[in-house]
Amino acid sequence: MATLNQGMNRYVPIVYRNYIAAFVLAPFALVLESHRESSGGDDSDKQWVAGTLLILLGCVSWSSSYVLQGAAISVAVERRSSGWAVVWDSRLFAPLYTLARESHNYVQGLVTKTEGPVFVTALDLFA
Repeated sequence: MATLNQGMNRYVPIVYRNYIAAFVLAPFALVLESHRESSGGDDSDKQWVAGTLLILLGCVSWSSSYVLQGAAISVAVERRSSGWAVVWDSRLFAPLYTLARESHNYVQGLVTKTEGPVFVTALDLFA
C-alpha cells in the first residue's frame, strides 16, 4: 500500500511513454521510408519527396498534439515535482516487461514471415 500512497501519478508514465516512443520510432520510420524505391523519372521523384515530407509533417503534427494534450493533462493533475521522478523500483517492472514482451512479439512476427513458424517455435525463449 505504501507504493500506491507515494510515487508517480498514473498519468505521468503515459507522457514518458509517448516521448520515448516518438524518439525511438522516428529514426526507424525515416530509415525505412528513405529506402523505398520509386519507379519513374524526375517528376515522380519530386512528387515522392513532397509526398513523404507532407506525410511526415502530418504524422509529426498529429502525434505532437497527442503528446502535448497528455502532457497538459498530466501537469494539471500532478503538480508535485516528486510525482514526476522516475524511481527504479518494482513500479517499473510491468512497463519494462511489457516493452520486452512486445519487442519479442514483433521480432517473432518478422522471423515467422521470413523463416517460417517451425524456426520460431524452436527458438522461442518465452515458451
